[in-house]
Amino acid sequence: MAVAQEKRTYPYIPTKNWWDLRRRFMNRPPSKIDAEYLQALLGVENERSAGNIIGPLKTVGLIDDDGKPTDIAFDWASNEHYKDACQRILDNVYGVELQETFPEPELDKQAIANWFKRRTRKGTSVTNRMAMFYILIRQGDPTVQEQAPVGPSSRAPRTKRAQPSPIALSSAAPQPPVESVLTPTTVHEVRNESMQSQPLPMPAVHIDLQIHISAEASAEQIDRVFASMAKHLYGRSAE
Repeated sequence: MAVAQEKRTYPYIPTKNWWDLRRRFMNRPPSKIDAEYLQALLGVENERSAGNIIGPLKTVGLIDDDGKPTDIAFDWASNEHYKDACQRILDNVYGVELQETFPEPELDKQAIANWFKRRTRKGTSVTNRMAMFYILIRQGDPTVQEQAPVGPSSRAPRTKRAQPSPIALSSAAPQPPVESVLTPTTVHEVRNESMQSQPLPMPAVHIDLQIHISAEASAEQIDRVFASMAKHLYGRSAE
């Protein structure tokens, strides 16, 4: 009969929380860490969420069962002893198997996450976070803190946008780009400038005349008809 593999769990602390808490330790180590303290320091949404970090802090050995900082925590807050503190966490929490399976500098996040998945039977998102935290400790580099953002890790509250009414949405016409909008005043100015810079062409008039002359008309009458046309249409006087 096959022996069931032992199911374990491993800690995870968000990277930003890790560095924010270490900054506080470096400046002024707390006498005790509880959910209320973490909520104020890390800016998490509520005390319950902050309490979820207490367990991992105990697992890695930064605080004891009463929430008081341990010797590892004070070494962890020292740049000189930070790497040694991380190595103690690796030995106490992860053992030698994981360290020997993935020796430095071959820290393949996906491979390490798969290692956690086989032993914890957890989902991908959880084991990915475990792998990220393990790599953070395995690096043992306190200078990474200098690149980490400072301040509460909680997200800024989202501002609710005013929703337009259905009537406004249905009646709203597409708006042209700002640069293409011309006010009436602008149109008037453009027209004036165009009229001043270019002379307006004279309108062309085309007139067709049909003249019916009776066959009984005399030559004198015909001459009078054409003379009248020349006078009234072309402004010419009869010679």
